[in-house]
Amino acid sequence: MKQIAIFSFICLALGILFTTSCKKSDNSIYFYNESRDTMAPTIQTNAPLNSEIFYYGDDIHIVGNVVDKETEKTSGKLKSLTIEVLQMNATYDTVKNNTPILLKKPAVDGKEVYTFNTKMLVNFGTEITYYRLLITTYDYSGRSASDTTKFSIQ
Repeated sequence: MKQIAIFSFICLALGILFTTSCKKSDNSIYFYNESRDTMAPTIQTNAPLNSEIFYYGDDIHIVGNVVDKETEKTSGKLKSLTIEVLQMNATYDTVKNNTPILLKKPAVDGKEVYTFNTKMLVNFGTEITYYRLLITTYDYSGRSASDTTKFSIQ
């Protein structure tokens, strides 16, 4: 009976030791700390390509990824991501319609990496229509990044 009690005590002590020693603390280099975050997120848009021409009825795939790093060696924490497509004039300097053709706000909260993959479709039209894809992201340190791609449909 005494040996069972000693064995149980040793197992309990070892269990407590392992759970407390493996816990990430605020001082751990692996624990996200927004005051140490020196890097803004990065956006890579793979599709559509800038100045790409589509035809009415085509599926327009919007593909890419967003990555946030705290420093070169540690991961960051994304806070938000917005994917927006607006109709523009032919020189892309004026929004023709303030209502987005596409507006998505994927759940990226707390992620280091997010891959976006969505599509849109414009079924009909008679003339060339110009669009701007704007992707904007923020991390928890308040740093942001944005990427713009211009394309048209005819």
